[in-house]
Amino acid sequence: MIPGHWTPLVAMLVDDHQSVSERAGRFHASLAQSLVDQAVAIRAETGVHCIGLSGGVFQNHHLTEQAVRLLEERGFDVHVPRRLPLNDASISFGQLIEAEALHAQRH
Repeated sequence: MIPGHWTPLVAMLVDDHQSVSERAGRFHASLAQSLVDQAVAIRAETGVHCIGLSGGVFQNHHLTEQAVRLLEERGFDVHVPRRLPLNDASISFGQLIEAEALHAQRH
């Protein structure tokens, strides 16, 4: 599939000749691979190799496992919240940490 081109994925999702579980598996695999593709592109521009995964989408165990495995295979240091929930609470906590770090740099 061409990066950013979702037409083949949508066609597969509505193809009732495939089982629901097969379509779901391909959907999760496509999302995980898209995440890796974006991470690789960002790393090429910035050198960043550490990734934190949070937000409601990562409450999906299958997607999270695939994304972590694929990212680690590409040499990323992947972090998943353990003491905070995976939902948006972790995102807002990260935003607070980032704001404090920026504030500390200015003062």
